[in-house]
Amino acid sequence: MTRLSTNGAFRRVLAFAFRLWARRPGLVAAVLLLVLTSTAADIMIPVFTGRLVAAVSETASPWGAFGVLLGLGAVSIAAKILSYFSIIALTVPTMQVAEAEAFARVQRLPADWHANAFAGSTVRQITRGAWALDDMADVLLLALLPSMLVLLGTIGTLTVFRWEIGAVAAVGAALILGLSLTLTLGWVAPAARLSNAQDSRVSGALADAITSNAVVRAHAGEPREDERLGRVLSKWASRTRRTWRRGTWSGLAQDTSLWCLRAAVLGGALLAFARGLAGAGEIAYVVSALGMLDGYLRQ
Repeated sequence: MTRLSTNGAFRRVLAFAFRLWARRPGLVAAVLLLVLTSTAADIMIPVFTGRLVAAVSETASPWGAFGVLLGLGAVSIAAKILSYFSIIALTVPTMQVAEAEAFARVQRLPADWHANAFAGSTVRQITRGAWALDDMADVLLLALLPSMLVLLGTIGTLTVFRWEIGAVAAVGAALILGLSLTLTLGWVAPAARLSNAQDSRVSGALADAITSNAVVRAHAGEPREDERLGRVLSKWASRTRRTWRRGTWSGLAQDTSLWCLRAAVLGGALLAFARGLAGAGEIAYVVSALGMLDGYLRQ
């Protein structure tokens, strides 16, 4: 079997996942609708939080805004829970089909391929691929899509409040997303691919040595197998350590940029307040919106 190049790996993986999801369009539509509903409710929560604070500061009745906040919270929670159940209904059969089709393909590969491939590594690759579909569905449908919608919605409402603050938020968010994509795809992902490949070799070495234990013991090959596994584990440790360190540094860079964005937007809102262009309700809205936006962007 020809080894695929890593060039365009994400494009091929996404196309593969979309083909599997396309077999269940109803569930995909349900997930998207529920995510949109939950996200819309989350976007409106900071708006009515600001109205609540404004009503209190102006000694007006806050109960209307309070009731709307309770309703939005209930809608958000209900839609999120239903979207989780829908993603379960979508992901489990998708993983089942992926593993079954991968097994069928491996079963029909030429005998010389099986003679030169670690059975344990092949098993590990199939199971890891199936579980990666679970992670991909969660990231794309339950994390990335809502984050993008919240980002656009929050920038829009901030622009209505003060166009300068909306522009700062838009530029800052674009820089954060660009930084995240660059670090993740260009720096962390290549190291992760190598560490995952080495993890498969560890599984293959363990599985094949244990499966052939009778032959190994018949030829007093235990020390040789120990040494061979030690070399594989040493390389695995080196690659995994590098991947985790890169992920940690990437997270630090993203957290720092998020705090810079929060400082710039909140600072602009406070300047507007100092000049008499914003009230307590607007400041409360900005703080609430930034907290929600920060939570979504961290995903």
